[in-house]
Amino acid sequence: MNTWSTVIAQLANTPGGAQAQASAQAKAQHLVRKEYCTVKQQFEDSEKQLKALESDYAAAKAALLALEQQTQKIERDTQDALAQEEAQKALGLATEIAKINLNVFNNRQQVLTIESTLNTLKGTLSHNRYNLFRLEQQLDTLNATCQLQQAQSQLAQNKGIRTALHSIATLHARAGQPTSKTAPKAKQIVATAKQPESAEQIIRRLRAVK
Repeated sequence: MNTWSTVIAQLANTPGGAQAQASAQAKAQHLVRKEYCTVKQQFEDSEKQLKALESDYAAAKAALLALEQQTQKIERDTQDALAQEEAQKALGLATEIAKINLNVFNNRQQVLTIESTLNTLKGTLSHNRYNLFRLEQQLDTLNATCQLQQAQSQLAQNKGIRTALHSIATLHARAGQPTSKTAPKAKQIVATAKQPESAEQIIRRLRAVK
């Protein structure tokens, strides 16, 4: 039984208990519903943000792939120039690769940043999804508690005893069920892109390729 249900149940034994219970019940339902609406809105906003971010991620990955393919082509041309001992041409191509690699570095860093943000956002969504579930359980419990009180009142007035007893047994079981889920933690990824090579480093690397 959650905290609200416990407080409401304890009010039954106080002076004016029935009225106090009804007031506490209404207040609890209002507060839980209000929190539920807030969390639901946060969840829906995060879902929209996730979709937009996934689109940005796909575009950044596509741009990165295009640059990498361009670099690979020029590297093959550079290797051909080195094989033909055209050192000046090879150096010019390597310089071009070094310039493109700056864009590759920036794009790769952007991809890694978006990946990290995506993972954090997915963790937030998972946490909000659990909170929605928890609040739904609280509302169910509060409603069950309210129905339980009505059934107990009916029983006390000797009206529909058989029905009331069945309701009490069922609602006690519902009101006493705990929630065992735990909120997932957002996964954090910290990564950085490899620093781009200079033209001289590219020449040395490509010379070493057999």
